[in-house]
Amino acid sequence: MPRLSPALSATLVATGLLLLVAGGLLYVLFRPHTLLLFRVADGLGLTPAIDHWRLCAAAVRPPGFVVYSLPAGLWATSYVLITAVTAQTLTVKARTAAMALVPAAGAVSELTQAAGLLPGTFDWADLALYLLPLTPAVISSATAESYTPGGMKAKQTP
Repeated sequence: MPRLSPALSATLVATGLLLLVAGGLLYVLFRPHTLLLFRVADGLGLTPAIDHWRLCAAAVRPPGFVVYSLPAGLWATSYVLITAVTAQTLTVKARTAAMALVPAAGAVSELTQAAGLLPGTFDWADLALYLLPLTPAVISSATAESYTPGGMKAKQTP
């Protein structure tokens, strides 16, 4: 499979980083202070800055989906986009597996919550947002399997 162009690679990485930051901002601005993240931030001396940002965003009341589900979906998508670039030299199967790692782990986490094997609350939206980023990995894998230089489809063998 051909390597991604430098421009496309840069776009995917920049988009991935933007999604990573957006998910982090949603988490920091709107999630409860009781999460481990805030204890870590406090240990790093970041609490005054975070409290200031939270105060600035206090008038904003995003829906629960945006606060509780969307950040993980943004992070999973970020991982898939960045991995698509960093794993270009791998075989198609290895690249697909690498791209699927984080979204699949999130989906398994949700399913084990549904089965009562892992603490937490199962949420269909969380599951969907973990699985959605797998779409590019699956499409990439399916189309790359039949790719040959020059754009011709390789002969399929049974």
